[in-house]
Amino acid sequence: MTTAAEARRDALAEQLFGSAIGALETLHVYLGRKLGLYDVLALSDPVTADQLAERAGIHHRYAREWLEQQAVRGARRR
Repeated sequence: MTTAAEARRDALAEQLFGSAIGALETLHVYLGRKLGLYDVLALSDPVTADQLAERAGIHHRYAREWLEQQAVRGARRR
């Protein structure tokens, strides 16, 4: 059986976790804007992570990881 204190603790932990996720998503949007990733995607046909990296002038690993985060974010929102 869960006590009232445990329920409050769990609710706080859930709220903090949600806030941290929101902050990280905001950071990824900022990075996408700052690095021009959204612009590249908006101005081209579908591209691979390597093509995105080349067109944005960044390392392919960063493009791949950013794209993976965007995909996970989109999947969670549905």
